[in-house]
Amino acid sequence: MTNLQRDFYEDYHREAPSHPIEVLKQDRRRDALLSLLPEQPGSVLFVGCGRGEELGIVDSRAAAIDWSLTGLVEARKHRSEPRVSQADACHLPFPSHAFDTVICSEVIEHIPAVEMAIAEMARVLEPDGRLVLSTPNYWSWFGLARVLAEGITGRPVTSADQPYDRWSTPRSLKALLQPCFEKSEIVGAWFFPPFGRGDRQISPRLTVPLVRLLGPLDRVSSTVFPWFGHLILVRAKPRELTP
Repeated sequence: MTNLQRDFYEDYHREAPSHPIEVLKQDRRRDALLSLLPEQPGSVLFVGCGRGEELGIVDSRAAAIDWSLTGLVEARKHRSEPRVSQADACHLPFPSHAFDTVICSEVIEHIPAVEMAIAEMARVLEPDGRLVLSTPNYWSWFGLARVLAEGITGRPVTSADQPYDRWSTPRSLKALLQPCFEKSEIVGAWFFPPFGRGDRQISPRLTVPLVRLLGPLDRVSSTVFPWFGHLILVRAKPRELTP
């Protein structure tokens, strides 16, 4: 992680998302992650926990890492018992086969050396463990909006102006995971179009009731049209590597 990224995320994690649509989107993301977890996920590692909003989706013992000290301070408020520590996803400070489940949500798109991070997550998993991962999808309304915005402005357009924000497609994500993981299931989430950017959005008085009304349709679409949600979510198991 570069110094620019480190400085950015110290500021980024000072405040939780407050826009009503963003809150609904994050609730949907956590619901989708939970749908891919077994009832007993065993020992869990959250890679890139940020402010720790998703720590509450598991009841089992958990560890969590992030690079942002600001985020980690907030993460400690969500649960009293998890081991929360500052670490780099490309150099996880845990022994091999230490966890039954690794959860990594909206993180890999911000890691330049993402192949190293994927290999590290595979290393710390038990052979019969599982990775539950989510990342933004270019094959979505949001991806189309990003391409159009970049074409119009002639410059990169990233989510919340993040310094590094490399989205995937289901196909490219499969290729990224393939050396270390076997894909077992893919779902999508948040099939709504963007209603604006940041705080400059269509009035929540109009969009929030619409999102709530169509929420069941979004959940059905997650398995019927998984490749076209704004978020791609994958559950995968470590690949058996020959010595």
